[in-house]
Amino acid sequence: MSWVKKLNRLTNFELLLPRMKEDMALKISPLIGRNMTTLQRLSVAFPNLALATNKSLQRFSKTVAERSRNLKQLNLDFSILEGNPVIIRQGIDCLCTAIEQRFAQLQELTLQFAGCDEITDEKCSHLASNLMHKLTSLEKLNISFGRCRQITGMGFNYLGVVISIYLQRLREFSLDLHRCVNLTEEGIGQLAASFNMKIPNLQKLSLNLAYCDEITGEGIKRLSRMFNPNLSSLQALSLDFSWCGNITNEALVHLGVSIGKNLPKLQDLSLVFADAKPKANSMKFLGITIKTKKISNKGLSRFCLVLAHSLVKLQKISLKFENYAKISDQGVKSVINSFDQNLPTLHQIYLNFRMCSKVTPKSKEYAQTKLKSVKKLEFHLI
Repeated sequence: MSWVKKLNRLTNFELLLPRMKEDMALKISPLIGRNMTTLQRLSVAFPNLALATNKSLQRFSKTVAERSRNLKQLNLDFSILEGNPVIIRQGIDCLCTAIEQRFAQLQELTLQFAGCDEITDEKCSHLASNLMHKLTSLEKLNISFGRCRQITGMGFNYLGVVISIYLQRLREFSLDLHRCVNLTEEGIGQLAASFNMKIPNLQKLSLNLAYCDEITGEGIKRLSRMFNPNLSSLQALSLDFSWCGNITNEALVHLGVSIGKNLPKLQDLSLVFADAKPKANSMKFLGITIKTKKISNKGLSRFCLVLAHSLVKLQKISLKFENYAKISDQGVKSVINSFDQNLPTLHQIYLNFRMCSKVTPKSKEYAQTKLKSVKKLEFHLI
């Protein structure tokens, strides 16, 4: 392990431990620890954490925490953990305790739990209430619970409160919940309600709810409460609702009003919507055809008009509406007109209407004609 000695000259280091067995962890921990005093950025992945024992995890966590006093950025990847759930839970607790006790100087933290079914609502609540309140120097926080099937969202009831009270320096926050198939609208409401206090320095927020089947228009309306005056310092916002449930015009406009009214400093906005049921504009129940309420020209036009009249500082916008049969050239043209007439500050526009069967190349031509003053324009149909 002569490579380890070179760590004393490094400031950035990435380590993958695909089969972290006890003997390996016990040997590598002190070697790394003695030579990583100058390290400022550390990334460690534990794809098979269940193979390690509590003793090895404790040794690794303690050694790294004690030696890396100058660490500013930490990335811990626990994605797709399988095996003994007790060992997994204890291993995660062990490493998080080390962060809590030793890494008060951290400025950037990334925790990835994607695909780990041992992560529950209780664990989410624990991370928020017991870990975050010690990391008062954090400026960037990225958490991924993607594909965690036990999460319903009810464990997020303290997340926003903890951030507003203890993470006063936080500038960027990203929460990935894609494919959390049991995430409920009540859980989304808990998350939104937790952001009921001022977060003065938060400038960038990203939320990924793609493929969360239980989230419909009502869930979007509940989430809209998150965008209140307490987040008025936001300059960049990214929301992904790809393949969520039956999102309606009403929910879309409700979201637009909340963003437009309460986020006056917004300069960069990215929104992704994709219809969860391809080519399904109606459904049959007891032999009766019932029209489904999905995003159409009316909702899209009103949504963009609200944004255009409210977000006077907007410089960059990315809109993706995929597979909506009720969106046509007429709706797209109204979007383009709203931007052209009300947002002279825009210099980057990205529009994607892939698989919208009624949107034709004429819309792209219209955009290129009307938005000539925009420095960068992208328009995609396929």
